[in-house]
Formats: sequence, structure tokens, C-alpha cells
Amino acid sequence: VVGGVITGSSTSVTGTTTAASVVGGVITGSSTSVTGTTTAASVVGGVMTGSSVSVSGNVTAGNVNTNNLVGTSVTITSTGALTLAPTGNVAVSGVNITGLADPVAEQDAATKFYVDSVAQGLDPKASVVLATYATLPAYVYNNGTSGVGATLTGNAVGNLTVDSVLVALNDRVLVKNEAAGNAPYNGIYLCTTAGAVGAAYILTRATDMNQPAEFYSAFTFVEDGTNLADTGWVCTNNSSSPITIGTTAITFTQFSGAGTYTAGNGLTLTGTVFSVNTDEITTTITSGNVVVKASAVFVTPNIGAATGTSLSVTGTVTAASVVGGVITGSSTSVTGTTTAASVVGGVITGSSVSVTGTTTAASVVGGVITGSSTSVTGTTT
Repeated sequence: VVGGVITGSSTSVTGTTTAASVVGGVITGSSTSVTGTTTAASVVGGVMTGSSVSVSGNVTAGNVNTNNLVGTSVTITSTGALTLAPTGNVAVSGVNITGLADPVAEQDAATKFYVDSVAQGLDPKASVVLATYATLPAYVYNNGTSGVGATLTGNAVGNLTVDSVLVALNDRVLVKNEAAGNAPYNGIYLCTTAGAVGAAYILTRATDMNQPAEFYSAFTFVEDGTNLADTGWVCTNNSSSPITIGTTAITFTQFSGAGTYTAGNGLTLTGTVFSVNTDEITTTITSGNVVVKASAVFVTPNIGAATGTSLSVTGTVTAASVVGGVITGSSTSVTGTTTAASVVGGVITGSSVSVTGTTTAASVVGGVITGSSTSVTGTTT
């Protein structure tokens, strides 16, 4: 059908329908092209194009190609996942996206309620350039006016380095490692005088942390530093224990960190979990503990000095000196002194054998043999 107006309760075309307008009923076909307006109860199949398509029923098609989808209330329903694949950004014209579930994966969108619940009780501060990794060089603290304008002034002239980075004028610095009597001086400072030749550094309490209420549960992120870059820190002081600036100890603990931890020898770091390496030949993990496997075979172990009330060996004991308890074995060889309550079995050699109990052996060779009873079935030399 080509041209004009098509009307009817049902229009079925197996080829191509091209018309100025199509009105009414059900339209089916492998391709429907309308240059004017299409108004139908249902449109089924193929490709539909036109300046305006109005359907009171269902539109079923392989593709809907349009630059605008307009309606007073448009609902898109999918029986499965609904995937958007734009080549540019998705703009919502300044309105809200509502009805989100709580996020699970790292890139999931989050609702305001979820973010508020996570951040509840925390007081975010502007980031700092550096955070101390150790105590500051010697200084004099001046508390200003109850903390407002409080300063840390270096005792010596010269550059101030924090976490291996030179502190520059106007850098924000988190001072957190002062301890004992200096612990009340911790907090966020602004470098108001950079240390230099002929000038001592001066750090002044930041204006967003110079009132007691500004310390409670405050957290900040660190931008730079050899050890603490990209870490977050939270002040553990809270309003349940009011502070006095310059008097109350201020403490910070790590809140977050990227690449903060490194697995040392024998450890593996996966995400935030450390694991101990085992070879599953001599060592293994049992009930959360690192243990030596019962089947482990050790080659020439060096166990150092062996002492105890009883030493039982099925092979040979060779030592400079053996002292104490009962010694049993098919062969006991000592180059120094053997002193025991009882020595039983095999061949005993040594420069001196001293037994307070009974010595029973196939043969005893060397030195001096003493004891309350010496029994030898072979040769005593």
C-alpha cells in the first residue's frame, strides 16, 4: 500500500506499508513507514517510522528508532535486565532518580538515606596535604585564645619535613603523633610560616578545627606523603567526653587507606586480608593456626642443646655433652660428658660417663665410668 490514508479496524500488510497517515485497528507488517501520523490500537512487527506514532494498545517490534520518547507518564517494563548502552552521558535534566536499592557492588548508585546513615556521627573536614608519621621536631605550643590562633613554633630554624615531604606555606597538616603531655596539641594545622634558613616553622590551628565541637568524630583525608598518602583519619574524641583545647589529649585513628599495607616475608595480602604462606609439605593451617605437619620430614635439623628429663632416640645421639634424666637409644655417642640418672642400650662412648643410677650397654668405651651400678654385656674400655 503506497500513499494516502489507511483506515480500518485492522490493517495487515506482508510487505511494506507507506502512507501519509494510518488510523485505527491493528497494523502488522515487515515494514511500516508513515510520513504523517500513525494512530492504532496495536502495531506489530517490522520497522515503523513516522513523524508521529500514537498507539493505544501494544507496540511490538524488533527495534524502536527515535530521538524522543515522550509521554505524560512513561513506564518501561522489562521481564529481565534492562540495559542502557549510550555512547554518551545519561542526563536527567536536574530531576531525581528514585526507588534505588542499597548499594552492594563498588560502582552501585547510592541513595541519600544510605549515605547519610553511613556518615552519621562523622564530621568531614577539608583534606590535608600531609599527616605526621612521627612526632614533630621540638617546638613551643601557644594555645592562643582557647585554641583559636593556637600555634606550634619550631625551636630551631630550617625546613620542616613531614612524612618525608617538605611542608610548604599554607599546607594543611594533620598533627596526630604527639603523645603524653603533648597529646593535647594534636589536630589540623595550617603552615603559616614555612621553615627555612633563618626561620623556624609555625603551624597555626586550622579555622575548621579550633573549637571543641569541631574535633568530635572529625575525619580528613591525606593527599601526599611517603607513607600516609591516600589515607583517611578520624578523631576518636567525641561529645560524650567534652574536651578543652590545649588540655585534653586528642587522638586520631586510621579510617581508610589505599595501598597502606604491604605483605612482608611469608605473608600474602589479598584486598584487606593477610594470609600466612604454607608449603603444605612441612607446614599447614589447622583450626586457624600454623602448625608443623605430622608427616613433615626434616633433613639434618639443627635443634641446638637438648635438655629434659627423658631423651628417647631410635637412632644415634651425638653431642658434646648430654645432661639429665634417662637416655635410651641403640647408640649414644658423646665427645664430652654424659651425666644421667640412667643410661640404657647400645654403645656408649665418651671421655667421661657419669651415671647416678644404672648403666646398661652392649659396650662402654672411653674415659671414666662412674655410677652405683654398671652393667656391660660386651666390652668395657
